[in-house]
Amino acid sequence: MLGQAERMTIRELRMVVSSDVAELARVRGFVDRATSLLGSSVARSDLAVATSELVANAMALDAGDVVIRVSPGRRHAVRLEVSDCGPGVPEIVDRGAWDPEGHRGLQIIDEIAADWGVEQHGGEKVVWCELPASGDRADDRTLATQ
Repeated sequence: MLGQAERMTIRELRMVVSSDVAELARVRGFVDRATSLLGSSVARSDLAVATSELVANAMALDAGDVVIRVSPGRRHAVRLEVSDCGPGVPEIVDRGAWDPEGHRGLQIIDEIAADWGVEQHGGEKVVWCELPASGDRADDRTLATQ
């Protein structure tokens, strides 16, 4: 047991899953619980959407295990990272409102995240986003001033 002077800081929570879309619900639950443990106050609906989009994109490549990392962001935000060893670098695809193949995941991430990006480390690709704390989104500020 930790004494009063000793505090444990969680820097990151991590989960590894196979490239099976049946794992998505379990991953969303893990990310939600991890966010709570970190003390972040992000919009849970945005968190669920970001998790689903990033993880489903990685799983669609069927390139082995997918690693999900959740860590604290700035000012009670949360950083979500999804790593895979699949080919290519995801980018925003400018498609019409209706596209039977989808391809709007990063457009959605771009709308709800404070920031996002793609990093490559050797054969591993990391797609990340930082979701703002509740109340920090521009539309939340607009509503609060009306």
